[in-house]
Amino acid sequence: MDSELRIKLLILIRNIFKDNYLVPNNSFFTKTECEDLLRFGDKQSIAPIIFQSLKTMNSSEIASILSKYEKSLLKAIYDDAQREGFFREISTVLTNAHIPFIPLKGIVIRNLYPETWMRTSCDIDILVHEKDLDNAIKEIEQHTDFKSTGYRSFHDVSLVSPKLHLELHFSIRENIIHIDELLTKVWDYSYPGKNDYQYEMSPEYLVFYTLAHMNHHITNGGIGIRPLLDIWLITNKLSLDQEKLNRLLESSHLAVFYEQTLRLLDTWMNGSESTATTSLFEKYCFSGGVFGTDKDSIVSRQRNHKGIRYLYHRLIVPKSFLQEEYPELRDKPHKAFYYQVQRWKRLMDKTKRNKVKQEIRSVRETNDEEIKEYDLFLKSLGL
Repeated sequence: MDSELRIKLLILIRNIFKDNYLVPNNSFFTKTECEDLLRFGDKQSIAPIIFQSLKTMNSSEIASILSKYEKSLLKAIYDDAQREGFFREISTVLTNAHIPFIPLKGIVIRNLYPETWMRTSCDIDILVHEKDLDNAIKEIEQHTDFKSTGYRSFHDVSLVSPKLHLELHFSIRENIIHIDELLTKVWDYSYPGKNDYQYEMSPEYLVFYTLAHMNHHITNGGIGIRPLLDIWLITNKLSLDQEKLNRLLESSHLAVFYEQTLRLLDTWMNGSESTATTSLFEKYCFSGGVFGTDKDSIVSRQRNHKGIRYLYHRLIVPKSFLQEEYPELRDKPHKAFYYQVQRWKRLMDKTKRNKVKQEIRSVRETNDEEIKEYDLFLKSLGL
């Protein structure tokens, strides 16, 4: 994205996020620029924000372009209503079954956006205690259209309905030691909200958790723009105890990352001067989609292990990781190799096999300079 289009993108974002922000006159955006910005918005999952901001300008010059995206906006509004309806349904089921739960990610942060449909999402994320997981699945399957896929990752179980995907978490760990220690204490930093079973994270912990998830994505390929907008809304719309937040960030080694995130947001929202770090940070946010690029993912994963060593560490995962996917391993540690093989069998699926081939190809094509550049970038963020 060239510098002029970047400036116009940030104007559109400020127009939606900042009260009483004065936008330029209607002739400021050309049709071509509007199309480029809306395509970029699709890639970054912020198209509803860009569309609505352009629409507020009420310009006849760009009306024909906006009409092409009207259906996309209506779909975003419809999808948001669908997610809200399904979330209420699942919440009722868990509450009636006396199962404590914590809503996660988009279903929470959407309420901070000027309109909830501006925060797009492809699923619903909910956390329950691991001891309640089987009962939660049974209750949800019995009282809703959601059915378990039978797939268990290291921190969630997937359930699907004809219209939506549910990630039922039993953990929010990211397999990053200094972060996981605090992520495992999520219930200690949450409190009952709407009722005795629906919990909410404290505002300070919500900042930490959002940063922790950003940390996971940026060290595995990128994060896009939307997570930073989430942080801006959390820190500007919620009342935060700065001392509590500082303690959480210091203990999880995320203080520098938070500082650099705020600095980048300051350049976006207030036009402050960029630094070398924020410029590079922005480059990686803008370069890929909402989850970065496959290329950056491969490069970042080779920071500590390259070539054959990289492939070895991708194939042989730690026992602690396996235990989350296969909990029976906790009582049968001698079966570690057996469960490694079970995990490999999933790679036999044609889609995953093709992804593995592409990953191996990308590893071969990655050079040391690219790895060094990404390593220095992440270190400048304190990661």
